[in-house]
Amino acid sequence: MAKLPVVFIIGASGQVGTATTKALSEKYGGKVKIRAGVRDPNVDKADSLKALSNVSLVKATMGADKLEETFKDVDALFIVTPPTEDRAELVTKTARSAKASGVKYILALSVEGASEMSDTPFGKQFTEIETNVRELGVPYGIVRLPYFLDNIFMVKESIQKHQKLSGWPIKEDKPMSAIHPKDAGLACASLLVDYENHNGKIYNLISHRLSVGEIAREFSSALGKEIEVETMTYDESRRILASIGLPQWRIDGFIAFCEQVNTQSPALNTTDLSDLERLSGEKPTTLKDYTIAVAPAFM
Repeated sequence: MAKLPVVFIIGASGQVGTATTKALSEKYGGKVKIRAGVRDPNVDKADSLKALSNVSLVKATMGADKLEETFKDVDALFIVTPPTEDRAELVTKTARSAKASGVKYILALSVEGASEMSDTPFGKQFTEIETNVRELGVPYGIVRLPYFLDNIFMVKESIQKHQKLSGWPIKEDKPMSAIHPKDAGLACASLLVDYENHNGKIYNLISHRLSVGEIAREFSSALGKEIEVETMTYDESRRILASIGLPQWRIDGFIAFCEQVNTQSPALNTTDLSDLERLSGEKPTTLKDYTIAVAPAFM
């Protein structure tokens, strides 16, 4: 019997990591060995991964010094970039460990328009990540993700208590790209299983393009009450984000992102949305289906 290839997801407990591991388990469990790397396998956050079939949970900290042994015998590695200020350094160290271990393929998570926004906080971080992975000399792929639909939970209290989508300094009618983590997971799983056909490729994984106004209208329908859009100024948004403890670098990055959306920067105006469906083999989650699914949490 031929040996099954080993797929390793490091950063598996986050949204994209969990979605990818779940898709691998459900669709490809008999075709690959799946290893999910998390900092601490014993925390509650890892419970959803433990419940998946054909998945081995592995203690693995991104950027750690002993990852070479952890990556031994791994064929394809997915580095799910963490939401930390030093993420470029962590991803680069992890990728170098993978190369030293003989990993055959590295998939790295980036953001939409990374190289075109290298003068912004997030763009600078992800441009460094993409450059370092590309120049490593190992077969690689990049998946660029846009704004997460689940970020709507940042304004959950505003919707619940005031029936307002408030807190974002994004103009109501300006479209932006968005992704459902489940959609991203399906595409990334397919890519990892068939990694030999994706060397040197950069994919934009986008469920659809939408505006804040469209989000409010769908939530109004799903909740059975009108949800208004209250657009804040950049300074007002900065104060709110600081009050909930968001670090300054993330605030700066978010505001820069909002500025790009409001000016309809070409970097965030991807027109070809075919990568997601082509890789996943499924239609993207619609905004209507998404809002209906999460509506109970906003009641």
